[in-house]
Formats: sequence, structure tokens, C-alpha cells
Amino acid sequence: MLIDLPTKLISVVNGKYFDPDLRQRVLEWKEEPFRRFLLENETKVVAKFAGLIDPEDQRDVGLELFVARMFSIAGCSLVYEPRKDGPDFQVTYDGESFFCEVRRIREDLRPPETDFQPVDFPPDLFRKIGDILCEKFLQLEPTNPNVIYIRSNRSVMQKVEFDATVKSLAQLADDHQTSFFTRKRFRDERHFLEQARLCSAVVFHHFWTNSESSKPFSVSLNANSGYPLSEKLIRLLHAAADIEFKVGVTGGGV
Repeated sequence: MLIDLPTKLISVVNGKYFDPDLRQRVLEWKEEPFRRFLLENETKVVAKFAGLIDPEDQRDVGLELFVARMFSIAGCSLVYEPRKDGPDFQVTYDGESFFCEVRRIREDLRPPETDFQPVDFPPDLFRKIGDILCEKFLQLEPTNPNVIYIRSNRSVMQKVEFDATVKSLAQLADDHQTSFFTRKRFRDERHFLEQARLCSAVVFHHFWTNSESSKPFSVSLNANSGYPLSEKLIRLLHAAADIEFKVGVTGGGV
């Protein structure tokens, strides 16, 4: 028998100002492990949505729920915000654990007038990835592997932007561009590199591919990480990221 969605959550998503697209997605997520997660974390989820009128703010919370959904479907147990001002999730799979930080990129693009209307790529958009990585590196927890999950709101983001950003940050550190890193709240470039070593992997969901065989996401492992993931957890990240956002539909945005 399917577990019902929490009553208070249904009341929130049916509210006057709740984003209708997000409402539809939440109500359609029927997997039992995810609904059990929602039931166990009803108070926290409802509190996160409470008072949010801007659909963009609601979709930021919606992405956290999607990440909980994909990991719960993949057979993981999750602790939502395991410590104050800490990671978004502690994920445990077959006796191994890692922390997961979640961030959604708001691209602030006008809705397309047609399904196939081309959009211009804002020239400064890729810098948002660098800003997110710097922000998240500062929040990573020592002693455990850390995974950062980044999702693009629209399909104009590509893996090439992520790869270029990582290369650019590494080059700035090699060039001892201390002022850049102090602006990002690091003490200096050495502090940046220390925090970067805490990152085990980045899952980047970009929804854009140039072939039918490609996946619209990448799992980038940090070769310099002080906390590398096991092969089992690497396979888990690929399997979880491959879970569709919306039942029966590949792709789409939060």
C-alpha cells in the first residue's frame, strides 16, 4: 500500500502561491522510500517551504527534495541536515557514508516562446559554477567524503562550462592569485586548495547532450581529494544521478 504524502506538506503545496509545476512534481513522486523520507522529515520540509512566495526559492527547496528522492530510490538512508550549519544530507549506502551539499543554478532566462527556441548563453553565466564551488568548498566537512550536487535550471548549461571553471580555479591557485580567493572568503590560495581537497566528487546535472547515447549529467571525481570515494559509492552516484527527475520524463528542470 502506497504511503500517503504528509498532510501538512499537501496543504503547503496546494497553497495559493505555490509553484504549480513544482506542485505537480511533488504530488507525482510516488516511490515508497521517498515518501517515507518525506513523512520522517515532514516538519523540516514544511518549515523550509513556509513563507516562500517566490517560485525560485521554492524550487531551491524542491531540488533538495529531488536529491533525497534519487538517493532514497537508489537504496540509501538519509539524514536531512544532520548538523546545524552543516551539509544538506548525510547519505549512507551499504555501510558507507558521505555528506552531500546541494545547489541549484538560477539562470534567470525568459521562458522560451516555443519548445525549440534557441537561447543566448549569458557570457557571465559560467562564473556561477565557480562561485558555487568556492561557496561549497568552504562548507565541506572533514573526516568524511563530501559530494557536491549542482543542477542547472535550464538546458543551456553544459559540462564544458563546468570543466572550464575547474581548470580556471586551479590555474588561479597555481598563479597565487591571493586577492581572488580572499574575495571568495578564503584566507589565501592555500586555504582554497585545502578546502578543495575535502571535496570527493561533483555531480553536475546539466540536461544537455550532443548525442543520444550521452547522459545529461557528469560525475567528476577529485583526484586530489583527501577523502576519495570507494568504487561502490562511485557506482551509486552514477546510478542515482541517472534517476529521472519526473516519472516517465527524461530531463526537465526544477
